Amino acid sequence: MNKPLVSIFCVSYNHEQFIAQALDGFVMQKTNFDYEKVISDDCSTDNTKSIINEYIKKYPKLFKDVSPRKNLGMQKNWLHTLNACTGKYIALCEGDDYWTDANKLQKQVDFMEANDEYVMCFHKTEVSDLLSTDSKYKFVGWCLDEDRDFTIKEYFNWNFCATTSIVFKSAYLFPLPQDFVEYPVGDYLVGFILFIRSQKKARYFHQNMAVYHNHSGGHGKGNAIEIYYKSMIDFYKKLQKNVLQGNYLKESTEQLISFNRKLYKENIQQHKYFQASIYFLKYLIFRFKLKF
Repeated sequence: MNKPLVSIFCVSYNHEQFIAQALDGFVMQKTNFDYEKVISDDCSTDNTKSIINEYIKKYPKLFKDVSPRKNLGMQKNWLHTLNACTGKYIALCEGDDYWTDANKLQKQVDFMEANDEYVMCFHKTEVSDLLSTDSKYKFVGWCLDEDRDFTIKEYFNWNFCATTSIVFKSAYLFPLPQDFVEYPVGDYLVGFILFIRSQKKARYFHQNMAVYHNHSGGHGKGNAIEIYYKSMIDFYKKLQKNVLQGNYLKESTEQLISFNRKLYKENIQQHKYFQASIYFLKYLIFRFKLKF
């Protein structure tokens, strides 16, 4: 079999409510190129793997099942699955999200093949928030009304790409950093690695071709806001040290300032004044570093 042009990357954990939609989105793709569907279920405790096995039995030549025998955890499963992808391009879609356009892959890959100055492309994505009727998840499609380019400087301000919408050039991702599993947000890290190594742009398409589910199950979704702020501080500290390597110091420090300020305010609201004072001190330290 020839090396596929595209690898569809799919990780799952306790996604029995959603996984069939994700797999259907892969099967329905209409392309003029070969692609592989690489799927890794991280030892779900529900019926997710049984559903995956049904699809593999129905479509034995379509799926590349690399599911581990022991639970790896979210970041290690991301690493494990990315390393199993062999395509020139990788299309991301976690098992609790799904694609709605049968021509999605063809459209994105056609663009990437014709425009070498881009390292990735992504598109508008519908948010299905199962936790709240007033969703806080607003990807870039909710503030734009047309296609446009994005750069790494804008990426610092906002993780604007819905994971399920991204297609990227895999050559710029590998080899993956040795400390990949230590980062709290794997998909966001992938974007930074691609931007830094390629020095290329990203393209946004204002066409809705997928659905993102926000829910309390699985790995990593529905976390408390304070946990999220702390994880982002940890993320940017590691990013400065191991990926940026002295570049974009201003942009990354501004994010550390922002998240420490948010944690300060959050702890004040909860009357945790001692903890709030610690975050305020860190906020001042990062502001001092940025100024001098």
